[in-house]
Amino acid sequence: MCKWIAMLCFLMPFTLLLKAQESLISLESKLDKVILEGIDSSAYPGAQILIRYKDSIHFHKTWGFQTYDNIEPVKSNDIYDMASVTKVSTGLPVLMKLYGEGLIDIDKPLHSYIPNLKRSNKKDITLRKVLA
Repeated sequence: MCKWIAMLCFLMPFTLLLKAQESLISLESKLDKVILEGIDSSAYPGAQILIRYKDSIHFHKTWGFQTYDNIEPVKSNDIYDMASVTKVSTGLPVLMKLYGEGLIDIDKPLHSYIPNLKRSNKKDITLRKVLA
């Protein structure tokens, strides 16, 4: 009995590792499909996805080219200008968390949270309107 328990304890991490590997393979095939559809439909010329958790990179892959002229392929060390995307990728998750915790009401006028807006033409606008 002890041998079986010891063997099970020994094999368990390998089983979990294989499951995680299968999940990554499944994720990669799904990402390939979505990214390649976008490239084929000219929604974007290329893409790069990196998934990192704590100190480990779990997935990193590039597709396509940097521009639509298909000269320079996307490389894993390319750096991107996020520009206005950071407004959405940082602010929205914070608002979602605050909303989920009941700390904000997206249907209240903004002046409820920013008192100076009470004296402006924006006094009656709601977060819902801003996010739409």
